[in-house]
Amino acid sequence: MVLLSQISTAQVAKTDSTLASLSDKAISKLSSKADKLASKLHKKSQKQLDKFERIEKKALRKIALKDSILGNSLLKESKEKYAAMKSRLRSGRLETLGLDNYLPKLDSLETGLACITKNFDISSNEKLASISNGIKSISSLKQSYKDAGSVSAFLRQQRNQLKQYSTKFGLDRQLKKLSKDYYYYGQMVADYKQVLSEPLKQQELVLKVIRKVPMFSEFFSKHSELASLFPNNGNIGTAAGLVGLQTTAMVQQG
Repeated sequence: MVLLSQISTAQVAKTDSTLASLSDKAISKLSSKADKLASKLHKKSQKQLDKFERIEKKALRKIALKDSILGNSLLKESKEKYAAMKSRLRSGRLETLGLDNYLPKLDSLETGLACITKNFDISSNEKLASISNGIKSISSLKQSYKDAGSVSAFLRQQRNQLKQYSTKFGLDRQLKKLSKDYYYYGQMVADYKQVLSEPLKQQELVLKVIRKVPMFSEFFSKHSELASLFPNNGNIGTAAGLVGLQTTAMVQQG
């Protein structure tokens, strides 16, 4: 009994020490960076949708001059599609694209901070608010990145649909513009993924603390985004469960 009491006391002391090392300043800077990136990415997605729609509308009007029934039908359909896409983007209701848009570091950060709020009694309201804001900011950034991937897929679909009318209605000029814009937007999304995968200073400071949390691996295996992508894999977070998906080293680094 004495030994168990000593172990329990040691664990509590370690937990208190871990929480104390979780700097509010580091979380605040992390949240601020995430918010700025999310806002910037969201605006770029909105802007790209507007630009693509303008170019597509010119092409469809060109079709309408030669075939009014087809052209006007396509214009109506296009207008409805873009309106729906923009509405879902504004409300955050775009479909996610699974593992292709998965960001290990952000998943580890969000899940790790959630693990701390769920498992520890945080007496400081200021620290609790800081961690909660961090979770919200990271979640928003993840969603903005996924939205960008969904927008990219939508633009590709719209461009490919227009291709079938190119030869008959002379749409080469508009298609070249759409292809160019689609390429650069896709490159921008890829650049963001690279940035979000790099070991930024504030991320590493917070992750260093998260890695010390004893129950993090178990919590990650049940509540992370990776776990939701593979709900039937009970070993997520372990070496066996991450083969072919994400190595243990990635979880620790992420």
